[in-house]
Amino acid sequence: MLSSTLCKANQGLFRSIINRQAYPLSRQLDASAGEMVLRRIEALGVKVHTNVNVKEMLVEPAPGGTGQEVFKGFEFDDGEIVGASRLASGRSQGSAVIRLTT
Repeated sequence: MLSSTLCKANQGLFRSIINRQAYPLSRQLDASAGEMVLRRIEALGVKVHTNVNVKEMLVEPAPGGTGQEVFKGFEFDDGEIVGASRLASGRSQGSAVIRLTT
């Protein structure tokens, strides 16, 4: 999943990644290697939110009174809000990763 994320980031499709661990691939890499991967992702212009838990998915009513909702972003446990218009999620070795387009 990380390789597809990097490919999408190169295309400008993802601008943020939410990772509950300290660095991507934390179950496969030691801290030093994980930090190198993290810096590489950030060098692509992707903001990586690490060591965070999502408190709430933010939505608002869709236009036209259809009763549907439009995704707007996430709020973390610490109160930080990350706005987004699209998301893709997955699990990699037990670590949830959410990719966002802002």
